[in-house]
Amino acid sequence: MTTNERSSFVMSLPVEEAFADSPNFRRSLYQAESHALTFDASIRKMVQLQTEMASSMNDYSEKMVKFAEELRSFASPQDDILPCGIIWMMAKHETCSLFMSEEGRKRVTP
Repeated sequence: MTTNERSSFVMSLPVEEAFADSPNFRRSLYQAESHALTFDASIRKMVQLQTEMASSMNDYSEKMVKFAEELRSFASPQDDILPCGIIWMMAKHETCSLFMSEEGRKRVTP
């Protein structure tokens, strides 16, 4: 089966031959069932992969939020631990970006 045949599955079975139960009809029926099973397996595999990807993205998202929270606590000014204000500003900016990215991902991911 070529790529074009798989992507545009159209098959008709002649009803007249079904009544006669001809060998041609049986062959056509077998081919149609074979194509249907192939498409069913492909769809099931795609759904499985999409489910695994969504789960992985949720795990990734949770870890990024934890990282952003840790970065936020690191960036909070504490006495004179971070004497250079630019480091604090950059860490704050990165934290905000991470939180916004993960919020956007949560809206898109089911």
